[in-house]
Amino acid sequence: MAITPEDIQHIARFGRDRQKILEYIDRSRGVDNSGIAPQKQFNQRRNCFREDRVSPSLNRNDAPANTPDTMDGMIRVPRVIG
Repeated sequence: MAITPEDIQHIARFGRDRQKILEYIDRSRGVDNSGIAPQKQFNQRRNCFREDRVSPSLNRNDAPANTPDTMDGMIRVPRVIG
């Protein structure tokens, strides 16, 4: 695999972005934050997930009815990994 000029530009941009992040971290170390409590959660909601509820689902015969390809009652999907 050949390295293209675009690859080099991408790597260089990553290096510049990384440097900006490290500089920001260095600057933030000088800020007095002794009176600020650490944040545990940035979302103000306490629990944003619904409760688990048991509900009816499709049975083995109805589930593959709307799929394009089945075999022996199972849903066939295209191969994803080699």
